[in-house]
Formats: sequence, C-alpha cells, structure tokens
Amino acid sequence: MTRRDGITAIFFFLLGMYVAWEGFALSLGTPHKPGPGFQPVVLGAAFMGLALVYLGMAIPAWRTAGAPWPFRLWRRPLLGAVAILGYWLCLTILGFVPTTLLFLLYWLGVVERESWRRIALVSVGATAGLYLAFTWILKIRLPAGILF
Repeated sequence: MTRRDGITAIFFFLLGMYVAWEGFALSLGTPHKPGPGFQPVVLGAAFMGLALVYLGMAIPAWRTAGAPWPFRLWRRPLLGAVAILGYWLCLTILGFVPTTLLFLLYWLGVVERESWRRIALVSVGATAGLYLAFTWILKIRLPAGILF
C-alpha cells in the first residue's frame, strides 16, 4: 500500500458520507417498507465502512515520503477530464453523432495515442453502433444539434 491508497480511502469515505447524507434527505421508510432513501443510506454506510478498512490498511504507508503521484502521471487524467467536459458542453449544441465522433477521435488520438487506422475505425464504428443502439433498440431520442 502506498500513500495514494490512503488518499483514495479518504476520498471514498467522503463520497460514502455524501451518498448517505443525500439518502437521509429522502424518506427512509421502515425495514418492512423501505422508502427511496433506504438504499442510498445503506450503500453509503457500507461504502464508508469499506473505506475505513482500506484506510486502516493504508495508514502504515503514510510514513513514506514522496508525492502521491508524480506530475507526469497527471497528464492523461487531465486530458480525459477535458474530453469529458468538452463532450458535456458540446452535446446539446452539436448533437449526439458529431459530439461522440469528436470525443472518440480526441480520446483515442490524444489521450490513448492509438494508430490513425484504429482511431478512424473505432470512432466511426462506436459512434454508429451507439447511435443505432440508442435510437433503434432503446428508442431514446438523442440531441440532434445544429447539424440536423
């Protein structure tokens, strides 16, 4: 275990606490007739318990020196976050098909650094497959955007 495992455990403990807190805002109900907040509270509590166990295993590693992650390892997660934010911002403006295609082109080309052939095949194939799955099979209306 490393120092980053302890940081991760704290993050997931806080996430579990947030889920449980939001579950309490809903009606808990009774054990025989649970309300909508029952499952989030139980799952949040389980998440916090598992995070505490993981933190207990990671505490001895906190004595080691060094940064949790070297700066060079932050490049890909930051590029991925930019890609997801861009997808979210462009989805309603450009529509599902162009935004998904651009997202996959960016992800495979910039974040993953795949070959141009793989980038083209996966981007076009995945976009077409997702479009068909959502519109024909699941009957979901997707954002059309300004192009359609």
